[in-house]
This record gives sequence, C-alpha cells and structure tokens, in this order.
Amino acid sequence: MFNAARLEGSRSSSRVHVGPQYHWVKPGSSDWKNLQRDVVRRYQEWYSTALQYVKACIPDREEEFTRYYICNSMGTSGILDALRLSIGVWEGNAAEAVDNYMEMFDMQRNLLLSIPSVVEAGKVVPEISLNPIDFVCLLCDRFQFVVRQLRDTRKDRISLDIKDEYDVQYLFQALLQLNFEDIRPEETTPTYAGGSAKMDFLLKK
Repeated sequence: MFNAARLEGSRSSSRVHVGPQYHWVKPGSSDWKNLQRDVVRRYQEWYSTALQYVKACIPDREEEFTRYYICNSMGTSGILDALRLSIGVWEGNAAEAVDNYMEMFDMQRNLLLSIPSVVEAGKVVPEISLNPIDFVCLLCDRFQFVVRQLRDTRKDRISLDIKDEYDVQYLFQALLQLNFEDIRPEETTPTYAGGSAKMDFLLKK
C-alpha cells in the first residue's frame, strides 16, 4: 500500500541538501482508497488470527505482540494508525516514517514465526477456538473498531453511526449472530431483594 502511495519532492532554497527531500502526500483517488480499505481489512484479519496463536503458544509474549497494533495509552501510534494515515506525521522524512511502521510489523511477524521453535517437537499446535464467554469478550473489546469502520464510509455514501444505547444494542445483537443462534432480547432477571430488572440479551445455552 505504501509503495502505491505518492511521495513528492520538495526543495528549500535556504538549505543545502545532499539528496532530494520528500514529503508525504495523502492520495485522494477512489482506487487508492479501495486499496487502503482492503489492506486495513486484511491486516485486521491477520492480526486477530495471529493473536490467538500467540495467546495459545507464547502467552508471555502477548503484550509484546499487541503493543504495535494501535495507538496505546502512552500516545504511541501503531500499525493500524499508519495504515489509516491517521498518525499526523507524514510530512518530513516520509521514508523514515514508513520504515518505522514496517519494522513494527516485522516484529509482530517474527514473533508469530518463532512459535514452531517454541512448541515441543511432535506436539500439535493447540486448536484455536473461542469458548462462548471469550467470544463475547472479544466482541466487547473490538466493538469500538467496528463502529469506527462503519463511520469510515466511501465518498458520497451515508455513514452508519452509533448514536445511543439502542444503536449499540442493535449492532451488538447483529454481531452476536455470528456465533449464537438462541439470542433472547429483553429477558427478565430473577427476583432479587424484592425486585427484578431486564437484561439486554440472554444467551440461554
């Protein structure tokens, strides 16, 4: 994706440069935007699958693997921020900025490639499957990224926004359908201290 993007040269008359100086120009064509969306989707799919293998086989390296994904509490941008061109530092030495995020991806990739040497000889790599509780927790953790993706629509298209708790319930129920068939909305909880309440969903099974 970065190779397909455009770097333009800029020279300053007040300084002498050994070589050409470049600044990043965010491409605006619809073709490039489609490429960008595809790359973001593919990276997110790769990351989700790879993270499950890291958790199963080298859990002590999980924090090292996840730190490069997206902007963290320290304000450091991650690979996903770079792919979305939302890091705000593209002017200046663009090649250096791109190399920095490519190195982050190489670190993630190398961690994944180290798994075979960690797993004992002849041992089968654990099958990656999420139990129901882990699946719901994963949906909760990733929900903000789904909302962000729905807001980032193509040009001249109406965005899909989550404005209140009812929109949250509607979207979350749709996502639950990926893994559950029996989703019971607005179920009443058992009586407690003389009263009861309603929960948004009940996964009876």
